Amino acid sequence: GRRRSLHAAMKAGYPFDLSTGNPEAVYMNTLAQVRVLMSTSVDLPDVLKPLARLFDDPKPNLLMVVGTGVSISATGDSRASWKGLLLDGVSRIERLGIEKPDILDAERTLIEKAFSGAFDLDEILQRAESIIKQLGGVDDPRFAAWLKNSVYALRIRADRRQTLDAIADLARAGALILTTNYDSLLSEATGLDPVTWEEPEKILEVVNRKRKAIIHIHGH
Repeated sequence: GRRRSLHAAMKAGYPFDLSTGNPEAVYMNTLAQVRVLMSTSVDLPDVLKPLARLFDDPKPNLLMVVGTGVSISATGDSRASWKGLLLDGVSRIERLGIEKPDILDAERTLIEKAFSGAFDLDEILQRAESIIKQLGGVDDPRFAAWLKNSVYALRIRADRRQTLDAIADLARAGALILTTNYDSLLSEATGLDPVTWEEPEKILEVVNRKRKAIIHIHGH
């Protein structure tokens, strides 16, 4: 499921400062910081109060939806964002000499425009499809090589891993993780295998607590 069309993603994550040590102690420290975050909020909206109460349970019945914001925060790499990844794809096409420079300049302009001002999902998906097509399609070795050297080359920085550590602690306590990301950063942080939308039986096992894994709804 790695070679699939790119999609726009949500952003998620809170940079909790965690200590090292016993996982349960670290988890409780995470919950304490969440409670502080909630308690210091001025007049917490009613819609968020049920979410805040979830963290009163030592084993929260919780599904975390993780997007590009977490990967950007953990790596500091522009390719972890959709804009950065698409621009990297255009640069890859340029290095391979596949397309004329003026066409690639136009691609860059359209990508920049799609992410400036109002978020233009349709245009972003069109740019993604254009890059995939120019790299020969999802089954072409050139497309696979680009993914290997971009999305799958992302690495967690030791000084930026707090959010991933917090997610890992919540996962160990029983929270489920669903992500729109293609990278393996969550698996690296949690030790859990990925499952994708192409494996519905495994996803059901995860949801029913019969398997521990990271659910990748767009692919991996």
